[in-house]
Amino acid sequence: MYYRTIEKIKEKYNLTTKELMLHYAAVGGEVSTDLIRKMGIDINLQSYITTKSKLKGSFKYRKTGNIRGYQLTAKGINEAIDKDYRYSDYLHEQRGLRRLTKNIMRRKRMIKKAKLYFFFDEAGIEYFYKDEFSRSPHFLDSRFLKHDTDDEESDINHQIISSRCFGFLELADDYNYLIYVFDDEKIKLEFNTEVRMKDEYHYWYDDDNVKALIVLKDEEMLKEVALDLFSLAGIIRNREKNENLKAIEYIDYDELHLITFNDSGLKQMHLLKNNIYTDSKIRKILKCTNNKKEEEFYKYEFFNCDGFISAYPCFFLYSIDINKIIKINSYLYNRANVCCIVVCFREYINLIRQAFGELSERVKFISVEKLNLFEERINT
Repeated sequence: MYYRTIEKIKEKYNLTTKELMLHYAAVGGEVSTDLIRKMGIDINLQSYITTKSKLKGSFKYRKTGNIRGYQLTAKGINEAIDKDYRYSDYLHEQRGLRRLTKNIMRRKRMIKKAKLYFFFDEAGIEYFYKDEFSRSPHFLDSRFLKHDTDDEESDINHQIISSRCFGFLELADDYNYLIYVFDDEKIKLEFNTEVRMKDEYHYWYDDDNVKALIVLKDEEMLKEVALDLFSLAGIIRNREKNENLKAIEYIDYDELHLITFNDSGLKQMHLLKNNIYTDSKIRKILKCTNNKKEEEFYKYEFFNCDGFISAYPCFFLYSIDINKIIKINSYLYNRANVCCIVVCFREYINLIRQAFGELSERVKFISVEKLNLFEERINT
C-alpha cells in the first residue's frame, strides 16, 4: 500500500469520520461537498450537517454557483481548538479568529487547501509542527512564511502573501518544492509575485535550485496544462499560448512537476518521496548502468541522463517533470540519429509522445507499471 486509507487517517488523528470534517475545515478553511464524499460521509445534506449532526452549529453552508462547501462557525472554531491546540495556528489571523467569508477567490483557495491537506494525509506527508531533527516528508503552509515587517517592507510582504504558492513541500535533503494547486482551473500567475516567493524559498532553504510541483484535478486537466507549458516552451507548435501560465516561462525552476489528486498522483508522490531509492531500484531492475565515459559522451548542455541500457541513455519520468521533458526533447533534437529510453507511467506515454513529436520515433518507452515499484507501506 503506497497511501493511507481513510481508516488510517482517522486512527492517526484519533477522529471519527464526521470529526474529519472539522479537521480539514480547520487546517484548510472550507470543506467542499466533493471532499466530504471522499472522506466517506454519505449524508451531506445541508440541514443534516448544520443542524442535526453531532457537530451541529459548527458549520456554515456556502453555495455560489457550483462552489459548495462548509466553513467553520465561531462555535466550530472553538471546538477545533479545544480538541487540538495545533489548530489555533491555522485559525488565528491578523484580526483575530478566522471569520466566515463569501469571497469567491478566497473560498476557492480554502477549498483547494483542504483538498491538498487530505491528499497529503493520504500520501503520508506531515504538516503540523515539525521537529527540527525530523527527516520525514513535511509541508510548510505559506501562512507560516509571513514575517513581522515594518511599513517600508509591507508592500513586499503583501506580494509574498499574494503569491499563488500554497507552501513548501520538504521531501528529502535538497528535494524541496514550491506547491501550487490548479485543481480544475488554470490559475493566473503573476511573474513579480512568484519571483518574490522564490526569494522567500531561498531565504528558508538557502538553495539555488528551485523545484515546483503543480497539483491538478485529474489526467485530463494535467494534459491540458502540460500541453500549454510545452507550447510556451516552443516544442509544440500551432497551440495558442495560455496567458495565465506565461509567468512560468520566465521563472527558472530546476524541476517543474505536474501530478494529480487521484490515485495516479498518489503513486507519483510515493515515487517522488523516495526518489533516490526509486532511481536505484529502476536501475537495478533494468540493469541500468552509470558509465562515466558514456555519460560524458552523451552529456549535453549540463543535462545528464539517469543511466544507460546497452549504451542507450535512459531517462526516468515517474512524474510529469515539464522541464526534464523539454530537455530530453532538446537532447534528441540536437543529436541526429541518437535514440534513448524513457521510463514513465503508461497513461502518460501518448502525452510525452506529443511533446517529442517526430522525435518520439527515436524513443523506446518502458512503463513504470511493469517495474513493481509500490511495495513499501505507509503504516502511520
